[in-house]
Amino acid sequence: MTRLAAAAALSLAGRAGLEAAENVIRAGLIQLGASVLEDLLAADPGYGGPRADCGCGHRAGMVSRRDKMVDTVLGRVVLRRAWYHCTACGHGFAPRDAQLGIAGQGMSAGLRKMCARAAAAVPFAAAARLVGELAGLPLTGKRAGRRAEADGRAAAAVIEARAAAVQARALVPLPPAPPLPDVLYVAIDGTGVPVTAAEAEGRPGKGDDGTARTRE
Repeated sequence: MTRLAAAAALSLAGRAGLEAAENVIRAGLIQLGASVLEDLLAADPGYGGPRADCGCGHRAGMVSRRDKMVDTVLGRVVLRRAWYHCTACGHGFAPRDAQLGIAGQGMSAGLRKMCARAAAAVPFAAAARLVGELAGLPLTGKRAGRRAEADGRAAAAVIEARAAAVQARALVPLPPAPPLPDVLYVAIDGTGVPVTAAEAEGRPGKGDDGTARTRE
């Protein structure tokens, strides 16, 4: 922390100004946070004994400890966890991954949420730059887009399942808390979603030249 304060003080004393000092402190705190998170993760490697349930009714054996790179809101961290292999199924897995919500994922839940929110507001490339700057790690538009689309499909599946349960009367929505309103209104609205030029071709738009850059 002393070195961080000294570096920030140099920025303030020079021509760089307040913004440079802010960036120095922020970068240092992100690195510190990543170090703390990595130490916390290392405290529990997810070892559940010499054998663990593989999920298919078999008992897999622990064979080693393997590292996994995980991108988080604090940057990239290394997770070292117990690795099990099932001879019957022929595949390996780490129980710790499932506990942390990163089984088959290279992003933490927090970073995935950041990507989804940014990608819902701006094009994928811009969302990747924004999230990458905030988390202090390189992120491509393709990766941010894949993550946002996957989360969108998962959210849609949850909504559809809930709607089906309501229609089948397996789930009854709770009424609003009293006092109940006298009148309820149902409104339908839309918004313009940024698209590529090919997807907007032939559509009237609000641009000065009449071209469209979004679709409803």
